[in-house]
Amino acid sequence: MHVLLLSPDQQTEYGFYMLMAEDSEETITTIKRQVREVPTLANYIIATANTAGVMPTIKDLDSVIIRIHRPNTPKLHVGGKLRVLPQKFARYCLPIFKDNPTINKTFIESLDF
Repeated sequence: MHVLLLSPDQQTEYGFYMLMAEDSEETITTIKRQVREVPTLANYIIATANTAGVMPTIKDLDSVIIRIHRPNTPKLHVGGKLRVLPQKFARYCLPIFKDNPTINKTFIESLDF
């Protein structure tokens, strides 16, 4: 896990992972293991390297990974919210909060709203 993020109202914590390249079986296994080791944290955000990585990452998080020398790794269950976002979208989305209307306006305008 790279960092712990707080929601703008300071009520919800999110564990944050940034996948710098295509996900690998080892990376997904590590995420699944770490999530189980922190039972008090229920919400996670995973940023993929690009938009093409979102669906494969979700598929890998949902699958049971079978290895010859390691035990099966069950599906990822976070107990709360799980967001899988492409990295560029996450960079625009994450800094937005209620106390900075300029950033909010710029983001909304970039989506043509």
